[in-house]
Formats: sequence, C-alpha cells, structure tokens
Amino acid sequence: MKKGLALLSLLFFITAISHAQNKIQKARAFYTITLPGTQMVDDNGNKVNPPPGITRFILIECKYSSKPKIDSVWINNTAYPAALADEEEKGTNVGINAATGKTVFFSPRKGNHAWKVFINADQSPSPQHNAVKRILLKGSLGKTAFAVTITNEIQLTVPDVY
Repeated sequence: MKKGLALLSLLFFITAISHAQNKIQKARAFYTITLPGTQMVDDNGNKVNPPPGITRFILIECKYSSKPKIDSVWINNTAYPAALADEEEKGTNVGINAATGKTVFFSPRKGNHAWKVFINADQSPSPQHNAVKRILLKGSLGKTAFAVTITNEIQLTVPDVY
C-alpha cells in the first residue's frame, strides 16, 4: 500500500515537472512609433498631420525546443492577428529604451529558447501607446496550452524616417 502511494506520488511529481517545463518563462512587449519625415499637404496646400505608425512585438522565452504555436493576441480585450518569426531568436539587442536611453537586451537562459511574436495591428486600429493596459498572449507549446498576461510595454527609439 505504501509502495503504491509512493509510486503514485512520484508519478504525479514527474507529471507536474514535465508540464512546468512547457511554459513561457518570460514575455516582454515592445513598440516603436514612427512619424513620416516629409510633411504631407492636402489639395489646398494645408498641412496634414498623419497618425503615427505603431509597430508592436513580443519576445517570449520558453524551455520548449520546438516552435510554439500562437493562437491569439489580445490588447485591451481586442483581438489582433499575430505571427511568430520563422527563426528562433538568439541573445539579442532589442533596441534603446526611449524612457531611459539604455540598451534593452533579451537573452534566453541556457537551455531555453526565445521567439519573436509580431502583432499585426494594421488591419484594425491599434490602440495608442499610452492606452495599452493589458496584453494577453495565448498559444500552445506542443500539447500544453499557455496564456501570458503582460501589463506594460517598452517603447524603443527608432531612427527618423525620411
């Protein structure tokens, strides 16, 4: 009886560890704002201020060795199409944090894998950068589903567009 209980406990523990391995270890959201460099004018020569272009992406880190599957990305309870990069990310310099001026790095721990998720907000109006309160990323790592909530984005600086 005790051997059976010990075996059952061991089996439960191994199952719990294997499921814990297939989860997102770290997720960080980033965005850039680009403004057209040439001043646009209407037919009468009046200046037209175009809306800024906002590009968003998420970097995720996981122990799962195969390519994750992304089901959906929700920004403030609105679904946006998303695509996963074809290649795994290595330790990378993401960019320069606009608020601090410091370089942002995203490096997976040894044995982990990093992926870039592109959020395509062109098809529906993208929320303003200061209006994002919650990003929910849903997907699966093999047969294990995951849902990750991100509550802040980091603005990166980009070169001027001319």
